[in-house]
Amino acid sequence: MHKQFPLGKWLNIRRNQRRSLSKAQIKQLDELGMDWDPFETLFLEGLEVYKKYILRTGSPDVAKNHVEEGYPLGSWLNTNRVQKKQGKLSVSRIKALNSCGMRWAMKSDVQFELGLRALRTFVEREGHADSKVEHIEGGYRLGRWVSKVRGRRKSLSNEQVAALDRLGFIWDGRQLRGRR
Repeated sequence: MHKQFPLGKWLNIRRNQRRSLSKAQIKQLDELGMDWDPFETLFLEGLEVYKKYILRTGSPDVAKNHVEEGYPLGSWLNTNRVQKKQGKLSVSRIKALNSCGMRWAMKSDVQFELGLRALRTFVEREGHADSKVEHIEGGYRLGRWVSKVRGRRKSLSNEQVAALDRLGFIWDGRQLRGRR
């Protein structure tokens, strides 16, 4: 039986030993494409995807489960929020996210706007606001959001109710049973 080489462990050791490695060893690793700071690389990749998302949507707000270009952008942003709250996010990363308009606390009105945006896209394409519970629109769990909103009508502002009404939102889910 062939034993596997623990490459990840070996790479982490080399990263930690960088100061004690010779110039020739560092050069060899660089030529192989060594990533000396993979956490910074991951952050920069996420930041680029976030900037593209903002350019595409015009908004810095991202649903928690949103995937953009195959990248788990919502999860990445949430991780950065948690790290900031725990005091583990560097000042340079905070500044980079602030320059994008990052909202550190996702308030219910922001969540509502994300859902409304997804519903608007759905209505423009489908011609109605009747989304099934399991429907996902652009990475956003629209069907779940629709179900929650139906149950929270009394807690919504008049403006929010009016915005939904303009899209033909059906408040009573029981009206849909015969239509599906």
